Amino acid sequence: MRITAIEIQKNNQDRKSIFVDGEYRFSLTVEDFFKLGLKAGQEISEEELEHFVTVSSVSKCKNYVLKLLARKLYTEKELRNKMRDKGFLTEASDEVVSFLKEYGYINDRQFAKSYISDSIRLRKKGKRLIRIELLQKGIEEELISELLDGLETDAVLDSLIEKKARSLDLSDKRNIKKIFDFCARRGYPYDEIRQAVNRFAELDEE
Repeated sequence: MRITAIEIQKNNQDRKSIFVDGEYRFSLTVEDFFKLGLKAGQEISEEELEHFVTVSSVSKCKNYVLKLLARKLYTEKELRNKMRDKGFLTEASDEVVSFLKEYGYINDRQFAKSYISDSIRLRKKGKRLIRIELLQKGIEEELISELLDGLETDAVLDSLIEKKARSLDLSDKRNIKKIFDFCARRGYPYDEIRQAVNRFAELDEE
């Protein structure tokens, strides 16, 4: 096989299109192109072509992921899913994940700590719901338990119930059930809700 043409892309001056035996096969960033030392007329093997295609995929994948991370944080699992859905090679995804970890672009521990803080402080979620959501995002059970165990959410639950109860007649048992259902959907267990409702009732009587 022979590299028959090298052209700068019209829509992206930072990438070069590489043609092999008269057909477009892959593109490279200008930096990767000079690192690899490619030139028109160069003979290449199947193994070399596969390597060049992987390098091409890695650069595209890295660019795609960095754009995602510029908007919000992701876990490793979420990013791997997005790269897979975008059709990137597994080898490219693995290399990009290694790069992201090395330079601190992804850190599941830091992500989980931030997610827990925002979920409790801003969204008033209970630990049960937070645990489920973090597991879905690919955070390990052991890490979740480490970060959640010992966290006190009584004050958050109290404020949630107080806000909900102010507009309800608590002498109506149906309204009590509404409060229980509302808090349960937020991830609070029955016993904690019952205790919080009792605390609110006692304060309301004073």
